[in-house]
Parts: sequence; structure tokens; C-alpha cells
Amino acid sequence: MPFPASTAHDPDDVGIPGRPPMETMMIKHHSDLVLEVTAHDAHTLESDLNTAEEIVRTGAMRERRHGILVTQHSYTTYMVAVSRDVPFGETHERRVTQERA
Repeated sequence: MPFPASTAHDPDDVGIPGRPPMETMMIKHHSDLVLEVTAHDAHTLESDLNTAEEIVRTGAMRERRHGILVTQHSYTTYMVAVSRDVPFGETHERRVTQERA
């Protein structure tokens, strides 16, 4: 079953009791092998990263050449992609640092 191009929670969703309402989140497909995850609360971010990794892993398993690279661009934005820099069957994490002016 194909995954939707993006998924988003209702901003009015109360989420987990005792926590503020969930912010809008999204899994954006750039291709079957590259997904962008944006979320503003830890629970949603973890869930969406796991979902994105499973989607990308399916593509990586078809090719059987490369592994998965999860790149953190900010506290709320990550890219999950098949990468030729990662050995097949492995998942690596990378943090992109942004210099301040």
C-alpha cells in the first residue's frame, strides 16, 4: 500500500496527556529514497523518523547497494535518504551544523 505524499496531524490534537497540543508535522516525499521529516514535538518526531526510515529502507532493500543516512538539519527538520556513503544494511546519523553570523 503506498504511503501518502505527506501526513499531518490536526494542530488541535491534544496528543499525549500533560503535553501541549501537537504542532503540525509532516513527512514529505522527495522520492522513494529521500524523505524530509518536520515535527515540533519529540514524540511525533521520533514516530515520523521511524516511519520515514522504514519507507526508505524498503527502497534500499530493492537496490541492495547502499545504506540509510539520517541528517539532522535543525531541531525540527531531518532528511532520511539512501546514501552511497553508507554501507548496505546500515543506518548512519549526521548533524549539519549551521554557523551563526
